[in-house]
Amino acid sequence: MKKIIVIGVIALFICVGFQPAFATEPIISTDITKEDIEPKDYLFETIIEIANNPDVQDFLEEYENNIFNFDYNGKYIFRQLLFKNPELLFSMIFTKPVITMKYLDKTYHQGIELIDIFGEEKAYEILASVEISNPDIFNDLHNIVSNNKELSNRISTLEELNEYNENLCNILIILGFVKALKMMVYTQIRDFFPKNTILYNIFHIRGEIVIFFLLVVVWLYVLAGCVLPEP
Repeated sequence: MKKIIVIGVIALFICVGFQPAFATEPIISTDITKEDIEPKDYLFETIIEIANNPDVQDFLEEYENNIFNFDYNGKYIFRQLLFKNPELLFSMIFTKPVITMKYLDKTYHQGIELIDIFGEEKAYEILASVEISNPDIFNDLHNIVSNNKELSNRISTLEELNEYNENLCNILIILGFVKALKMMVYTQIRDFFPKNTILYNIFHIRGEIVIFFLLVVVWLYVLAGCVLPEP
C-alpha cells in the first residue's frame, strides 16, 4: 500500500489562500468522441477543472501544507540547477503559477528539460523520496470528484484513454517531477528568510500552490494505474 501512495511508485502571491492562483479558463466541451480527443490537452483541461472546483479548494485548505513529506537534499537540487541551467531555475522560481493550459504546457516542457539535466534514474530517485503524509487525502479527493458528475465523467474518459495511450502516464511523471522539484526549491528558498517576513510568505504560498498541483497529478497517476520504473 505504501508503494501506491509514494510518488516513486505512482500549481505567487503575498496573500493567504489558494484562490488567487486559480484562473478560470474555458474548457472544451466533453460532448466529443474519444477519437477527437488529444490526450495531453484533455489531461490538462481535467487538471484545470479539478483545481478550479470550490470543493476541492476548500478541501486542500483544510490540510494546509501538511500533505507531502520529502527526504531529499534540496541544496543539491538547487546547486545542480544553478550551475547547469540557471535560466531554467530562475524561470521555475519567478514564474507565477496560474491554472491555465499555457502554464501547464510551460510546466510540462520545464519538466522535460529537468529530466534531461538530472537523468531518468536520478529523476525516479527524487520522485521516490516524496511521500504523501496521509493516505486518506486521496480518499477525500476521490469522494469530492466522484460526487461531481462532470469531473467524474472526465476521470472515466482519462482512464479509458490511458488504456491505449501510455503517453498519459509519461506526461503525469513529467508534471509530477517538475512539481516535486519546485516544492523542494521553494522550501529551500523560503527557509532562507525569517518566518512571517514578506519573502518567507511569498515562497510559502508558492509552495502551497505547487503542493496542491502535485497532489492532483499524483492522484491522477495512481487512478490511471500508471507504474513508475524502480530507481
